[in-house]
Amino acid sequence: MEKEDLEFLKEYSSMNNLNMSSFVRNLILDKIYDEITEEDEKRILKRWE
Repeated sequence: MEKEDLEFLKEYSSMNNLNMSSFVRNLILDKIYDEITEEDEKRILKRWE
């Protein structure tokens, strides 16, 4: 990650009273949810059974 990007994230999280680790976690989860297909979801759920 570029230094400027990291500074932006720190500033943004500070301004919005966000915990950086939960902010990053939510970004990652959003990315996963956006990319997961219905077939992937079924396969994952089947393994959890």
